[in-house]
Amino acid sequence: MGMVPGRSTWSLDRMNTRHLALAIILAWITQAYFLFPLPSDVVAKMAAGSPEMPASVVASYEQNLWLGWFTRVALILFGVVAGILALRGSNKWPIVFLASAAAYLLAAQPWQWLPSLGSWALQKPGLLYTSVVFPLFLIIVGAYALVKFSRRRNGHAV
Repeated sequence: MGMVPGRSTWSLDRMNTRHLALAIILAWITQAYFLFPLPSDVVAKMAAGSPEMPASVVASYEQNLWLGWFTRVALILFGVVAGILALRGSNKWPIVFLASAAAYLLAAQPWQWLPSLGSWALQKPGLLYTSVVFPLFLIIVGAYALVKFSRRRNGHAV
């Protein structure tokens, strides 16, 4: 991007960070769509389809689903905080983003769905988003955040 008369490079960097911050917030909020149906609805549908399934198995499965659901809610909030920090121009946004991205990738393990992606892509387009698009976004923005963080630590302006 070339220089704009009357604007310092700092204000241009801040403007670019603002756009990135909005993209971060939007990407994380989009993840909230995939919190539904609620685990109790999933289990109720599963139990109705398999009445012979023992109640203890159903209860254990529902507990695991709820644990995953609350983990995802916490990760979404963590990611949105990273975007808000970037929007406010905080020097801490890169490290918060890196932590939220790493936590998401470790908790969700989106690569586990890649083998099924071909057969499910048309039936479940959200799977394409959560297993390919969103993780790639996290990796690309994470690389940028890592550069910003390392340059700030070394005392260089970005």
